[in-house]
Amino acid sequence: GRRTASRPELWRGASVLSIFFLMAGIYQAFVLQDAVVTPPAPAAASGLTDMDYPGEALRLKQEGLSAVRVRVAANGKVETCAVQQSSGSPILDDATCKLFGSMRFTPARDAQGKAVGAETSLRMNWKLPRR
Repeated sequence: GRRTASRPELWRGASVLSIFFLMAGIYQAFVLQDAVVTPPAPAAASGLTDMDYPGEALRLKQEGLSAVRVRVAANGKVETCAVQQSSGSPILDDATCKLFGSMRFTPARDAQGKAVGAETSLRMNWKLPRR
C-alpha cells in the first residue's frame, strides 16, 4: 500500500511530570495504508522526582531541551527513539530516550479505531531542581 501521513496536531494533554520536567509534543504519525486519526500519547504521568535527573548532568549543572522522535508499536511500547534536536548534552539526550523508552503509550488509532504503530515527536525540558 501507499504511505500516507496525518497532519501535525498539537498534543492537548501535555502535563508537568515534576518540578523540573515538562513534556509536550507535536505529533505527526505515519502508517501504511490508513491515516492515523488519534496519535500515540503517554498513557499516564510517570511520577518523576528530582532523583530521576541524571546524576552526571546534575553534577555538571546541565540543562536543556531534548527533542526526540519515537516509534510507538500498536501494543503501546516504544520501538525506537532518535534525537531530533540536542539539548547540548549527550547525557540529557540519552536520558530522554531512556525515559520515553520506558514509558507505556496509548497507541495511535486508525479511522476504524484499530491500534496501529506510529511515530511521534516529543520534547523534554530538563531544568535543574531548585533547592
